[in-house]
Amino acid sequence: MAEMTINDALSDFQKLNDVDKEYFLEIARKQLSELKRKNISTRVSEAEENYGAGKIKSGSHEELLKDLNDD
Repeated sequence: MAEMTINDALSDFQKLNDVDKEYFLEIARKQLSELKRKNISTRVSEAEENYGAGKIKSGSHEELLKDLNDD
């Protein structure tokens, strides 16, 4: 299956009538919002796992930068 490029998608979008363009954009925004929620949820789960496993560090920004530079 050939991959669609941004130019292909924009070209196809231009072929839609105004009502369909608005509908498409509404659906695309909702899908993007859902993707962002999923990514945040995944990151929260990772953070909770790291917290539970004791893999977190705390301190001032100077202390954390020093720790990063010491690695």
